Amino acid sequence: MAEQNQESTAQAHQECEQRARPVGSPFRYATLKLPLAQQQLLNALRALDLELAAISARIAEPQVAFAKLDWWRASLKQLTETHRAEHPILQALLDCAQKSQRLDWLDGQSGFVDGIEQRLGATQLEMEYQGFDREADLRAYLRARGGSMYQLYAQSLDIPVQRLTALRELGGLHHRIHSLQCLGRYLPSGQIYLPASLLARFNVAAEQSHQPEAIPEALLASECDHIQSEITKLLQDYPGRLPRFFRILQAINQALLNEMQKNPAALLETRPELTPFQHWWLAWRASF
Repeated sequence: MAEQNQESTAQAHQECEQRARPVGSPFRYATLKLPLAQQQLLNALRALDLELAAISARIAEPQVAFAKLDWWRASLKQLTETHRAEHPILQALLDCAQKSQRLDWLDGQSGFVDGIEQRLGATQLEMEYQGFDREADLRAYLRARGGSMYQLYAQSLDIPVQRLTALRELGGLHHRIHSLQCLGRYLPSGQIYLPASLLARFNVAAEQSHQPEAIPEALLASECDHIQSEITKLLQDYPGRLPRFFRILQAINQALLNEMQKNPAALLETRPELTPFQHWWLAWRASF
């Protein structure tokens, strides 16, 4: 029985790694030199993030999507109450907590579990999309979506608690970059991850927001500049250098934002991408 459990756990970690760290991906380079225990925990968290993202992005039938989200919530509750897990991702999380003697991570009242619950809540917001009237509304979503994951990553790396708020904000801004990167894909469905106040400032009516021809280049340039300004201020205020894991992700996201700033109008037609070689080069430079 013990051998079967070990084999199942090993398979769970392998599955998480395959999902979280594909060859050439930013996440792979960011985790490359970390100790195995930290790699496994981060892989499990990233795999969970991708699994939840797929619910809102790929499941067209709302009833099926909500049932899937409910299943994850119930499974997380089972994990915290019984320290048992059926899904490979949760098995990997449980194994990491047991090996590090940090079962307090799985306490239902812990900041770690709270971060996962916030990530679940962001998925529900995406499924119940109503738009974002104000900048503050969009920021709240971004903190729950990308910010919660960066906070979980930081806790996994034992980064001092006083720095978690800044890293959470950075995670929200990084997800804002990726939401803008996918704007052309979101437009037809009307899911615009831009505040209504910004659309109104450029005279884009709500009923026109799904039409590419109604979105002026100046609006997109303004959004790119706003993200850049927020990142610059955050990094100026951050005490010292970012930890290596976050430096690599920041370098790659910054390069992506730079590409978007060069030609903001292209965001309506294509999805700007960096090559795997660019990921490697940027990660290598950011490592020092």
